[in-house]
Amino acid sequence: MNSDKPKYHRPTSEVEEQLASVKSLMVSEPAAEYGKGAWFQARADATHLKDLEQELDESITAELRNADLTLALDGAPVRGHRVKGDFLSTMIAKAQGLVNALAAAMERPDVRNTTPDAKEENCLYVGPSFASSYGLRFSLLKADELGRIPISNQEEVLKGLTTLLDASSAVEDVERLLSRHPRVRSNYRDLVETIASNGARITARTHTQRSGVRMSPEQAHERAVRLRTAAGNAVELPPMKGILVGGDTATRSFHLVVGDNEYKGELSDEACLQVPRFRWNAHVTAYVRATTKQAADGTAAKPEYMLLKVTATRAKRKKG
Repeated sequence: MNSDKPKYHRPTSEVEEQLASVKSLMVSEPAAEYGKGAWFQARADATHLKDLEQELDESITAELRNADLTLALDGAPVRGHRVKGDFLSTMIAKAQGLVNALAAAMERPDVRNTTPDAKEENCLYVGPSFASSYGLRFSLLKADELGRIPISNQEEVLKGLTTLLDASSAVEDVERLLSRHPRVRSNYRDLVETIASNGARITARTHTQRSGVRMSPEQAHERAVRLRTAAGNAVELPPMKGILVGGDTATRSFHLVVGDNEYKGELSDEACLQVPRFRWNAHVTAYVRATTKQAADGTAAKPEYMLLKVTATRAKRKKG
């Protein structure tokens, strides 16, 4: 017999379900109702409960082995132990986008780009799956792999992620994270909309959040609606020909002049790649989104602008 063969562990979700069932039975049918054998039954129930709790702890440890974060996927996109490829790739991309945004907020709240070092440190490496409907293991690079001491607090980033993925998190805690960085809010909205629109259920765990956090498609939809309402009414303006007075990819800001009107605001990811190609005061065609939020008194506040993309436009030559 090979003594090195790893011990089999039941899926964490399966043990959790059985444990909840036993606890429910013990409450609904207390030992006093068993009659003559009440003492023995109560002792047997307590022993069974203790065994299940130990098994659950071992299953969680096995799930988190060689991982910093696990994500169990269930619901409409999952059949048996298979998951839709397009949903899986989108979920991984959206999760990484949110992690990058959280890392940027926690590194330097005044800077909207994640530095290359922080991106490297918070890159989610996908490892072997684990027993679940469909379970994903993610790991982050450690100091010995980076060859240096991490500049970002990886544990705090993961804590922020699990707070946002926990449907039971207090609204104040969620809003505190979302308000730290504009990209946290937008990436979080993208992630919960992906969960809601695909009818998925998720459970996320880390070493400091072993019990796991959960979100259903209905809860994700509720979060998405709340975020959309808070975001205000967004309208994409017709393409505008004007002068790009300035732009800064570090702060993701731009300054555009179109006739007598000025537009200042945030750069989209696409515009961040395009703006450095232009000299200041270049003639451009700009694609801008205006978002109008409602003020506290119910009136419409001043629009907020985002430069979605920008292309070159030849300046008109003066006649004569």
